[in-house]
This record gives sequence, C-alpha cells and structure tokens, in this order.
Amino acid sequence: MEDTRLAERLARARAGRGAFLRFKDAVADADGDLLVHFHGFSEERRRGRAREWLAGQGYPPVARIS
Repeated sequence: MEDTRLAERLARARAGRGAFLRFKDAVADADGDLLVHFHGFSEERRRGRAREWLAGQGYPPVARIS
C-alpha cells in the first residue's frame, strides 16, 4: 500500500467512536511487517506504563536476569 494512502487511511480511522479498532484494522491490512511493529510498540508502551506505576508505588527497578 502506498505510504500516502496508508497515512490517509490511518488518519480517517482515528476519528470518532471505534477509532482504535479501525486503526488496528488499517494497520493489519497494510503491506509488510507494520502489524508486527505496531504490536511491539504497543507492548512496550504497556510495559512502560506498568513500570511507571510500580515506581510510583515505591517499587524500584531491578536488573533483568538472563
């Protein structure tokens, strides 16, 4: 899908009720690995919010054990 067409579709998808589902559908319909990147971005945002909340509750970050 051409980038300008995708950008226009994503912009339209964000308007009104049901925007998140329409946005995800537009991303899923796009060519390439856009959906994979979207899920990675979304997951990292969720983890960041969880880390921020935990820090606010007084839980310090710890090093990840490999």
